[in-house]
Amino acid sequence: MIARSIEHALPLAVAWRWRSTVPMSTLIGIAVGILGAGLIFALAVRLLTRRVGCACGICGNRMLFFDELVPDDQQEIVSYFKTYEDRRPDTKKLLACATCRIVYDEFSGERRKLDGDDYFYCKICNGIVMPLAEFIRDGKLKALVEANPRAADLDLECLRCERNPYYRDDCMACDTPRPVYACSGCPTLYTWITTPRGWFRFFAPLNNESVLHRVQELIEWDL
Repeated sequence: MIARSIEHALPLAVAWRWRSTVPMSTLIGIAVGILGAGLIFALAVRLLTRRVGCACGICGNRMLFFDELVPDDQQEIVSYFKTYEDRRPDTKKLLACATCRIVYDEFSGERRKLDGDDYFYCKICNGIVMPLAEFIRDGKLKALVEANPRAADLDLECLRCERNPYYRDDCMACDTPRPVYACSGCPTLYTWITTPRGWFRFFAPLNNESVLHRVQELIEWDL
């Protein structure tokens, strides 16, 4: 027992002796060096992320950061959020796909994880937005339409769907040009809309509720 105690105590004694013989300035220098290396590594990862970018969840092509867009495109994006959602988005968290012409804001899975996820957080209650299949299956579509007056102004095929989808994968395979989604936490419908300029598409809520100013990333969802 005594031998084992000595065996465990030796490394601590050696470490303490080394610490006592090394000047404090040297220890501070080592700590600063480690901190500097960590900051350089974090910066390198950030620069690599910007260069490699994030793949669009629809087409798989690299998306553009807001500051990579031309001024007209930037103005269209800012105008949408000001006019339709009555908010000023964090432009550092915006991504745009030049191929699909889709803008992903801070409520999207793409911006949150940078790995091509194709789901969104609800801009009203922060719930998860899903395809309509399960809501149609459970007979909730009529109530959703009534709670979203903006949907009446759009010709949305999904709201008169006769294909009777059962699982959300049934909706993911649908070829409708403007799919509709619904929040799992509140009666909010979503679809892609355009501005008068008509270049980009935005994932917009179809009710008249106030939009949250930021997303609350609390849970890892497996969708």
